[in-house]
Amino acid sequence: MRAAFLWAWLAVAFSGCSWTRVPLDDPRIQYTGRVDHGDPAGPRFSNTGTSVAVRVGAPAVRFHLRDVPYARKDGTRHTNRYELLIDGAPAGVLAAETPEWWQTVELEPGEHVVELFKRTEAAVGQGQLLSIEIPFGGHVSAPPERPARRIEIIGDSLTTGFGDLGAGPQCPFSSITEDGYRAYGSLAGRLLHAEMHIVAWEGRGVVRNYDLDAVDTIPQLYERTLPEDPASRWDFSKWTPQVVVIQAGANDFGQTGLDIPAFEQGYFDLVKEVRRRYPQALILCGAVGVTDDWPQGAHYGTLSRQAMERIMQRLAAAGLTKVKTFEFAPPSPLDGLGCLWHATLPSHQARAQRLRDVISQAMGWR
Repeated sequence: MRAAFLWAWLAVAFSGCSWTRVPLDDPRIQYTGRVDHGDPAGPRFSNTGTSVAVRVGAPAVRFHLRDVPYARKDGTRHTNRYELLIDGAPAGVLAAETPEWWQTVELEPGEHVVELFKRTEAAVGQGQLLSIEIPFGGHVSAPPERPARRIEIIGDSLTTGFGDLGAGPQCPFSSITEDGYRAYGSLAGRLLHAEMHIVAWEGRGVVRNYDLDAVDTIPQLYERTLPEDPASRWDFSKWTPQVVVIQAGANDFGQTGLDIPAFEQGYFDLVKEVRRRYPQALILCGAVGVTDDWPQGAHYGTLSRQAMERIMQRLAAAGLTKVKTFEFAPPSPLDGLGCLWHATLPSHQARAQRLRDVISQAMGWR
């Protein structure tokens, strides 16, 4: 215990002394998710679940980041939030309170893996890592070995964890109530010991978004490293998953007047594109997840199930194999509702267990 106090005291003492910068292209820094390395100032990232991890033997590690809020249509701006993990265990939440910000993480003696996990989605904004520093005399070691299992999830607000910390359905969108670390996809990845890539944005659909805009729909975002940047392009050769989960379509059915044949074509094309990118991957298509209750009189629960059945039949007729469907159980009334009628943490936990079981059975993963 005395050594731990001494180590923490040294961390504070080092704050006024010399720090050593770790080059951001150092292979000992482990980036997970879609990260753009084209800016000399530092790597940029936007998607939920993107992370950076470094193993250090030092009394502290200091991060310098830039926050670039996304200009939302409703005029609001929000700031990114990060789950701080030390040796894989949650150790706090870091928030960008200014456009450029520093965070010093003090550590116990020995080597530790320090990770920043982006809890918020691209609709909140872009993050940029400007530097990682350790006190003079510390060292950086090789990162943990990456999991052999890899899963990609393509989705919308359910996948980002939108409103899962909210107090009820009337609360508005806020980065404070969004926790992608505890959303069903991230949870399922940890349950399966898999590396997870998430491509998701609240309100986005397959052929039309919730606001009825057809710009920056999910298939368009899927092609990008930085989803808010139309010029950004992801290099699919960098990372190949064994499983791809598509949990999309709820926003297409969110308003009346949906051209259902156009939706079916768009979903069919999205699956074809995923198969083109990953010829051997298992593709899991989640049920749209809407009900006949809303929009009133539209019967979208029934129509969406029928549409998905036709899509699956068409995919099979086109010779696309290793494509399966699954469905989440309806949330328990005891779980309550998060912001704007979204899932709460207990609902995400139930969905994570369901997705884990589906993937385990299909892939033989235990």
